Amino acid sequence: MQEITFINLSKAKSKDLYIDIFDNAKRLKSDSSILVDVNKSYSSASSLLILSSEEVIKAILVLLHSHGYKVYLLKDAKGFFKNHEIRHSLQMLIETGISLFDTIDKWENRKLKKQIPKTENKWLNNTLLFLSDASFVLSNVSSAIYRIENIKKFNDLKNAGFYVDYKNEILIPQKIVVQNDYNSILETSNRLIIFYKQLRILFHPSITKHLSNNKIEEIKNGLHIFINDALKDFSFKEINKIK
Repeated sequence: MQEITFINLSKAKSKDLYIDIFDNAKRLKSDSSILVDVNKSYSSASSLLILSSEEVIKAILVLLHSHGYKVYLLKDAKGFFKNHEIRHSLQMLIETGISLFDTIDKWENRKLKKQIPKTENKWLNNTLLFLSDASFVLSNVSSAIYRIENIKKFNDLKNAGFYVDYKNEILIPQKIVVQNDYNSILETSNRLIIFYKQLRILFHPSITKHLSNNKIEEIKNGLHIFINDALKDFSFKEINKIK
């Protein structure tokens, strides 16, 4: 008899299981905070924080599956619940999406507020406007690239935070994974949790009090198209090899 696991669980039986997974993610994150607050142990805290993020990714997958999204039919899907590196690849993809929408949203708001000095020369005005926008977008893209590059290191950082190793020299967790690493991981972890909560809100019945049914369906259909079509042949195993 086949063992029933997340990957072959029906969407009906997956309903609300993401709550338990996310609760575990919160517990790991809380334990991480205690290690920092009490012991200043940034290495172990970083490892727990990365484990917490992996659980949030699992919660997102189960949540989407329970609402009929075909995430388990994607290439490499069998590794979603067993392969840590594939979950980190998923997190990179999510971070890319979050950063893109953040940049668009901030840029739209900025267009309404910014004051670019006017000159008598039209082409100079246009150049100043372009340079201003380009600088803003590049700044946001640079931040996104920095976070994505850090996620690529998550598996190594998680191990380095827990274990003593030797590679030409002794590698001690407390000296390898430091406060700056922890702060960077924490920022990325918080962004991932916000994304999870946004999905929860999208699927909550009370969302109709805040968005029109047409807008809700537009967002949900966009998710379906992205998951079912855009990611159809996407390899999560290969993303870590991209330089």
